[in-house]
Amino acid sequence: MFYQKNSAFIHLCDFFNDLSPSVITLDTPDNTFNEKELDIIFYMLHRMDEKKIANSLYLSLSVVKKILNTVLANSV
Repeated sequence: MFYQKNSAFIHLCDFFNDLSPSVITLDTPDNTFNEKELDIIFYMLHRMDEKKIANSLYLSLSVVKKILNTVLANSV
């Protein structure tokens, strides 16, 4: 014999219906880096090496290295 109890289904989104995202934005925060530089930074934060980044963005390895040097120079 089985016993069943009715329960309300609660979804994670129910807790966030009226909240607006405070961290996720689609716009760049400022003009420090251009779009290509931000793409490379994104891949670097995901621990991809330079060769994989170059393949993912259809760039040459030397271009990725040059952009990374530019990013490092701008960030200091």
